[in-house]
Formats: sequence, structure tokens, C-alpha cells
Amino acid sequence: MLAILVILLLAGCQILNNDSPTWYGYVVGADRRIYMVNLASGELVWISRVLDEVGLILDTIDISDIDIHPEESILYISSEDYVGRRDYVPIVAVRLNATADPMFQIPMDHPSGMVSNGHSAILNSAANHLYAGFYKGDARFVILDPVTGEKIGSLDTVIREPARFSPDGTKMLRVDRRRNDAPEGEDYQYSAVVVIQEVESGEVVSRIELKSNPGRYPSWGVPGDYIVKYRGPYSNSTIEVYDKMNGKLLNSYGIVETFDSYPTQFYATHIPATGNVAMSMGGSVIVFDPLTAEVITRTNIGVRLSEVVVTDKPLMVHPPSL
Repeated sequence: MLAILVILLLAGCQILNNDSPTWYGYVVGADRRIYMVNLASGELVWISRVLDEVGLILDTIDISDIDIHPEESILYISSEDYVGRRDYVPIVAVRLNATADPMFQIPMDHPSGMVSNGHSAILNSAANHLYAGFYKGDARFVILDPVTGEKIGSLDTVIREPARFSPDGTKMLRVDRRRNDAPEGEDYQYSAVVVIQEVESGEVVSRIELKSNPGRYPSWGVPGDYIVKYRGPYSNSTIEVYDKMNGKLLNSYGIVETFDSYPTQFYATHIPATGNVAMSMGGSVIVFDPLTAEVITRTNIGVRLSEVVVTDKPLMVHPPSL
């Protein structure tokens, strides 16, 4: 019995001594560099080379979307042009190592003719698909192999960030809000509604009003304790925080008034196992508690930034000193 107790005690100590993972945030700047931030400390860990593959970023070209393949350490970068230029690469995939090695590119003049202007790059890791939009034809997205960039098919369903996919990759989730009736003279109250759709057809499978269906939020949806929703318009954008159990609105606050910065990201990136979220705002990466809006870290980078994507894997090769 004593031996068993000792083993249990040692096992418990080992669990307590195991460090929690370090979460890193990646953003891409308008200067065509990747920035890697330690989200817990706010330290700027690494800056990549200039990504010539993305092409010259002028007033008419902007980074429109990024996504990350954590298992393969691949960053997908999409950009868009506002005046019809053709001398840039709208979809670029790079390896997250010290030299940011290019993996594949989908240029405007790709032989398949599959990419036109107005782009996004969204990974469905469960289905092993990368959705790159928009397609030159009836479909909205090209389906690519996320490692090779090979074209697999096309998709007409609208997929937007932040996309949450089911464990088998066939369904996706979004959160809407419902305005509830209020007694005369009182402000309207809002609650969260969970909408689940088929990825392939876009058909709505279920629409769950959490207020009347408490506890029905699917386990594969947004991580963390709360549903965090961005609402525009840009100049008057807000963060809304809902209870995941019953959909009740817990807090709402203006981004500019709260963080003294305009957002360059239009959703909140959850940082797993922390309860915190990250967003790019005003040339900085800001980590904050979504319920209280308390700023945990603020990393000033000083250029316009893409959204933040998160992984607990460091660079594949240890980065050089800054």
C-alpha cells in the first residue's frame, strides 16, 4: 500500500511539474514579414525574411487572410488587389522555420486559371483541405491539398473566418445573435444562436437558440469558456461575450474605447487552455481576457497586421537572435 501511495504521489508531482505549453501567435505585416510573438510574455521572438513571394505590397494590395497548419508548421498567406494588378501572388504557403521556406504558390496566372481576385485561405485540417478563394467560375473556393497545393476540387459554399469544423470535417459552425423581446421602456437583450451547416452543400443542419436550449453548444465549436463575437462596423466595432451554456450576453465593449486602437482583425483568436484571446489592433498584437477586457500583453510591431493565428509549436529550426 505504501509503495502504491508513493507512486501516486510521484505521478502527481510529475503532472504538477509539467510546464503548460507556450502559445505562439503569428501575424504577417504589410512589410511582407512574418512576426512570431510569445503570447504569454508579449516577447517578439522572431521576424522572418521579406517574403518576396507575396509580391510588392502597395496601396492597392493588402494581406487579406492567413491560416496555419500546426502539425505541418505551414503558414498560408492570401492577399488581394483592388485595381486588377496581375504581378503578385495571391496565395502563398511557407514553412515556419528560420528561413520561411516556400512550400507552394498559387499565382494569378496559374495554369488551372483557378484563382481570381478577392482571396482567402482557410484550413479544414479534419478534411485535409485548404480552401482558397475565389474561383474563376461558378464556385467560390478552390480546394487544395494543404501540403502540396495540388488542386483537389472546388466548393461553392461561403466559408468565412473564424471557421470551426466538426471532427470529421463535414460540418462547420458559426455564431449569430438574436434580439430578444424586452419590456416596454427597457433595452433589448441579446443572446447567441449557433448555426451548423454542411460544408459541401452549405445546407443548415441545425439552428440552436441557446437561451431556450441550454447546454446544446457542440463540443467541437469555439474553445474556452465564452463565445466571443466581433461586431462591426469598423469605426464603431465592438466585442460581445456570450455564455456558452445559455447564450446570455455577458459583456459588450467598444474596441477603440477599450484598447485605444482600431482593429485590423475582425474576429477574436482563442488561445487554448488560457481563457484569453488575441487580436491584431493598430500595429500591435493584443492578448486580453474577453470577459473583463483586461489586457494581458501588448506587443507593438508598428506595421499593419493580418489576423493572429496560434500554435504551441516553436519554429521547426531555432530562430536566429533578433
